[in-house]
Amino acid sequence: MSAITESFPSEDFRALYMLLGECRCLGECSHAWPALMHRRLVDWLGVGLTVLFEGDRHMARGRPSAKTPQVMACGVGRERLEEIMAGYWQAGAHARDPLLQGWSALNGHFAVRRRQDLVSDGLWYGSEVYREYFGRAGVDHVILGRFRIGKGRHMMVNFWRVSGDPPFARRERDLIVRLLEELSTLMKDGSVRSLSGPGRLGLNGRLRQTVDLLLVGKSEKEIAEALGLSTHTIHGYVKTIYQRLGVHGRSELIHRVREPQPGGNGAEAGSSFAVRDGERLRADRGRDDHGGRIPC
Repeated sequence: MSAITESFPSEDFRALYMLLGECRCLGECSHAWPALMHRRLVDWLGVGLTVLFEGDRHMARGRPSAKTPQVMACGVGRERLEEIMAGYWQAGAHARDPLLQGWSALNGHFAVRRRQDLVSDGLWYGSEVYREYFGRAGVDHVILGRFRIGKGRHMMVNFWRVSGDPPFARRERDLIVRLLEELSTLMKDGSVRSLSGPGRLGLNGRLRQTVDLLLVGKSEKEIAEALGLSTHTIHGYVKTIYQRLGVHGRSELIHRVREPQPGGNGAEAGSSFAVRDGERLRADRGRDDHGGRIPC
């Protein structure tokens, strides 16, 4: 777990794990989980459009590639964006895109940035690329993310807000960092792994499913109904989980899951944002984007 996410409000933490749990339940249904993720992020983080595609290392750096990616887009103006962006690539506008120029300079397999982290307002709104493409598509502020899902394979995710909406705040950027860190451990062949894998807690199968349902506030009775098992069996699972993780209740379980894990994904993925920029993010935490304190 990234050090930048150590103090999320409990409601954000719950929303994050509810979303991840729902994605896991969809398992290998690769066309269903991005749509579900987008629907949740609309209400939670004000995302207007979600764009995902798998590509190689060239695409991950925002550069052209011989491969044609399969793009999956969900949200407002999806078809219009796809049409306009087809012209963007055909015209070679990526070479003049100030956003991609900043993005292409990032190192590592894992990166998350907001538009304002990469390019100033003046440069962005004054660019031909914004006027001719993104502005016409009706999108503006964006969080860009990438992570590796296999040798030579990268997943790219763009979370856009529609024109006129406010920029993404640091809190929202940090939540996307955590979301993508978790998804990068679950991705396999372009879809989210089911809960049969051990996950970051070292728990397999039903125990991992039980943890996920505990984290989103389900009672033992509700977990039993969801998994088609008896309440007695689930109670036994909960006891086993608490014993293995060294906790004594749900609140301790939440704190246990939030703890940084030795050799966790941030380190494995070489996260330039989560690791190299950690000091800057810690300095940012507690301030809004105008330099003031964020109200508690």
